[in-house]
Amino acid sequence: LEIIEFRPLGGGNISRAFSVKTNLGNFFVKTNRISLLDMFDKEVKNLELLKKHIPENIPEILGFGTIEQMSFLVLKLVEAGKRRTTTPVAVQRPDY
Repeated sequence: LEIIEFRPLGGGNISRAFSVKTNLGNFFVKTNRISLLDMFDKEVKNLELLKKHIPENIPEILGFGTIEQMSFLVLKLVEAGKRRTTTPVAVQRPDY
């Protein structure tokens, strides 16, 4: 595995997030304290549930676990671009 680019991403306030570009693909990595591993376990379960209903909008889950004194979650990086134009009725925003 060759890391080509490793860059922090903003927007979160619970975990640290990174974009990691490698020779094998691009990944989204979240890290936190080892004591918060169950938070990533719950996030994986929720992503799996969402994927059953809107699979084209949910990133591929590559794994989660611990290393040294840190917990982590790795997803396939979703590049910015066109969003799905049709949203399931149950989650559509009302027109005002």
